[in-house]
Amino acid sequence: MKKLLLNNNIHLLIKDIESAIKEGYYLTDKSSLCSVNGLHEIELYKIEQNFAPMTDEETPAHVLVSTYEANNALKGIQPYIVNGYVVEKIDWMELGYKYISLDKPSHSSYRVFTKEELNEMSYDALKEHAKVVGAFNRSKGQMIRNILKIQDEKNV
Repeated sequence: MKKLLLNNNIHLLIKDIESAIKEGYYLTDKSSLCSVNGLHEIELYKIEQNFAPMTDEETPAHVLVSTYEANNALKGIQPYIVNGYVVEKIDWMELGYKYISLDKPSHSSYRVFTKEELNEMSYDALKEHAKVVGAFNRSKGQMIRNILKIQDEKNV
């Protein structure tokens, strides 16, 4: 089964592609973005696709897919969307670079803890969270201070 997406606005087309991927339609080797007189067209196919799961430790909360080739950019966002990322910003130049910025709202680095919650965490759980947010230290007290500092900087 296939789905044809048409739009004269590339930003809206990419949001449509994002929705279609969430419904189980994917870009394949047969898919190719065709743009004629401002109208953009692409076919997606309902196929079984197995993308590797992305853990919060392995991937950041915010990623940027960028390339000169339009089809590579669109295929590049698929594994992220399947893993819970959403398209945040698009910078698409027809004759230049294509940037698609994605964000994962459920990423553990966005979780905010109180000092008491951090103190009650086991060392291993604290270490795991500290690595995700970039606050790891061998000292539990220093990790807690680093995490709280990073959370304060994000909330300012």
